[in-house]
Amino acid sequence: MHVFKIKDSYLVLKGEKILPDERVRAQNLKYTSYESVNGATYESFDAERSFALNNELPKDRYPYRPKEFYNGLKDDRDVQEEIRKHRGYNFVYPHFTVRDEDIPQGFKNLGLHLCNECHIYKMKYDKVKGKFILTDKDGNPCKRERNNAESDTNSVTMHLEVYGFECSDMQRLSELYKKMHKLSIAEAAFKKTLSPRDKALLDAWNFVQERIRKAEKQKMYSFHHEMKHIRNKFLLNILDLSPNRGKLNAIDCCRLGEYDEKSAHLAENVKAISAYVTQSNPHNFKMFPEKAQWLVDMLQKAPVAERKKILSNHRLLMKGTFAYWDIIHKKGYQSQFSEIVRKWAKETPISYYGDDAEEYKRRRSAMLTIPIINPETGKEEKVDFSQFIEQDIQITPEMRKNIIEPAEKIIEKRKNKLNLLGITRSIVGYVQKLHWQNHLSLSQNGQGGNGR
Repeated sequence: MHVFKIKDSYLVLKGEKILPDERVRAQNLKYTSYESVNGATYESFDAERSFALNNELPKDRYPYRPKEFYNGLKDDRDVQEEIRKHRGYNFVYPHFTVRDEDIPQGFKNLGLHLCNECHIYKMKYDKVKGKFILTDKDGNPCKRERNNAESDTNSVTMHLEVYGFECSDMQRLSELYKKMHKLSIAEAAFKKTLSPRDKALLDAWNFVQERIRKAEKQKMYSFHHEMKHIRNKFLLNILDLSPNRGKLNAIDCCRLGEYDEKSAHLAENVKAISAYVTQSNPHNFKMFPEKAQWLVDMLQKAPVAERKKILSNHRLLMKGTFAYWDIIHKKGYQSQFSEIVRKWAKETPISYYGDDAEEYKRRRSAMLTIPIINPETGKEEKVDFSQFIEQDIQITPEMRKNIIEPAEKIIEKRKNKLNLLGITRSIVGYVQKLHWQNHLSLSQNGQGGNGR
């Protein structure tokens, strides 16, 4: 079997005789550059075998590309541009920005892409219902069903809710608040003097302001949450590209998917703790997200002198965060974990499928190692929260049926396909060795891989 390397791909020549002995196949494997293909065109290569062989090579999902870094969150110009498309309305929205200097250089080197995605909502008065209702940008009644943010391999998209009132309604709001201020009367009492529409307008304004208030607090944590996902992917990518990479099975992958989510929630709570211990008012808990209310309740009950001790208890922090996630989120994430494991089964090289407890623990540790401010010293230190895990994630019969078994079937099908194509372990191992040598050379020269 003749294999040619062209750029980052390995192509198998058509019409090659597949020899029955694996050792002979390995000896007949040839490694050459594109220039020595002797005029062969892409039509000369076996697409099916080539694709199958390349699928057995680890992929670098984070090449060095700092010039592609884009920060659309440093201002709200894209938001203003979207708003200008809707005349006759005044818009309000939560303000959230991220400065370039607050993004670690390592993320910039990945070509990180940060942006807002605006979701326009218009508040319109429904005469029948006697209240203002939420409509989409085209005026159709709708419900707010958006996540705060989402991330991909190297991008974070912040979902920004933008609320619009007709200009005449905004003018009326201004008049109402001026009148209420002039009368020096509480809003509840003031509403009793208003027409049904004016009362509904004030209610709608309060509804929107409450949404914005909550969003402005949560945006920072949502951003931090998604950045943790990207950091996790990057760390696992480094382990994927290690020549000493160990093996994983479908259960390992399923558990790591859950730890990825839990680590992002843990990172949010760690961020809040860092903000709390660096402030001057120990009675201010406004920086904590709703998911950390269990911790806030514990802190409020404890004497101020005991709070640092509570916040230094990393085992308590991990167990509390994970318990909350299990109750609130676990059930809703099962379909996502199924997709993650299925994708892994389709793309992970077969030679890296198997049982290796140390590799699994290495990856779990990478995701659960998080920098946190030490309340006693005020200095940041890295904590590996995986050391506090007493019992690993349990795989339920339902998870085994819906997630693990379908993935194992995909792996088995891929194994059979490789055998049918004559692509054996010795051939894959030889090409992987060449691949590692090339990757190491590029890394040492700072041209790619993890030589950043």
